[in-house]
Amino acid sequence: ASTEAEQGAAASSTCGGETVTESSQAIARADALYEQERHDDIYRLLLAENTARPSQVDVLWRLARAAHDRMPRVPQAEQEALITRGYEWAQEAVRCDPQSSPAHKWCSINLSSTGQFKNTTDKIADAYQIHDYIVRAIELDPTDATAEYVLGEWCFALASLTWIERNAAALVFGSPPKPSMHEALQHFEQAEEKSPGFYNRNALMIAKTYRKLKKKKEAAVWLKKVLALPAVTADDREVLDEARRM
Repeated sequence: ASTEAEQGAAASSTCGGETVTESSQAIARADALYEQERHDDIYRLLLAENTARPSQVDVLWRLARAAHDRMPRVPQAEQEALITRGYEWAQEAVRCDPQSSPAHKWCSINLSSTGQFKNTTDKIADAYQIHDYIVRAIELDPTDATAEYVLGEWCFALASLTWIERNAAALVFGSPPKPSMHEALQHFEQAEEKSPGFYNRNALMIAKTYRKLKKKKEAAVWLKKVLALPAVTADDREVLDEARRM
């Protein structure tokens, strides 16, 4: 999911603050393609733009997003390298502009996505940095519902660790992060307050979190809402399928 805060840059600036009008045209085209879910086209467009005019903040974080969105579409053998490169582009965007909320957000999302290729110990080691990136993104843009959702996902994932996983991590890190399901719910609900209906998966996560908290009535209410939402994107359809199985 993206927010209006991410869209519509009039021009892209370099690490040195120089405005590059040509990159603005590529950004506008990429944003139009994003609405059509043409993620492969976005990736190719922005990759070429980054090669021709490197270090454009608004190109870099969009390229990081494109790598994330494209990952499920490439062969499994290529996925780790793609999402790792996406994380590197997001990191470069943060270095270019430490005040860019989308850059921090996509650092958090892409670093988290690399976790599917790591063991539990390494994933928990990354958890601190994932958290710091997304908290900073929210500080820089408190209106971003997607960033709030990501923080909710972070809390949900850490709160869902098994006893064995948590104790294995404690042997290495002493005290891994211990967010609660209540904290996860708070962030999901805050995201919904910021932008009602902005992301079908957020509504699903509210239902799932209520279920984890043994609040069946509230879970049922939100599950009903999910089932009534329009399934426009591929992710929406995945959410609908999962909701039907719950």
